[in-house]
Amino acid sequence: MPQPIDMQTELGRLLVAERMQDAASRASLVALQRAQAEEESRRRIEETHVNETPETQSEHVDGDGRGKKDGESRRRRVRPQPDVAQADTPHTPDGEHGLDVLI
Repeated sequence: MPQPIDMQTELGRLLVAERMQDAASRASLVALQRAQAEEESRRRIEETHVNETPETQSEHVDGDGRGKKDGESRRRRVRPQPDVAQADTPHTPDGEHGLDVLI
């Protein structure tokens, strides 16, 4: 003998099935968007990365354009440090200290 159909139960089942399908489609859409964003990020990094060949890795270029001779090392110029007392006072073109303001 067949069971009687309860409309409320059947509508509830139908709504649950539709909600599950909607949730699954949203999840797949989010996963697809995330994969596309990761691919775009990877592509940008790859495009901006400077690739080096074995030849460029073995031949390092001198930064200042001057070549080194055998046994010659790079020397740095030592600049004299200004006195702290002189650094706080303003200088005039003739070398005097002070501020000359005319009103």
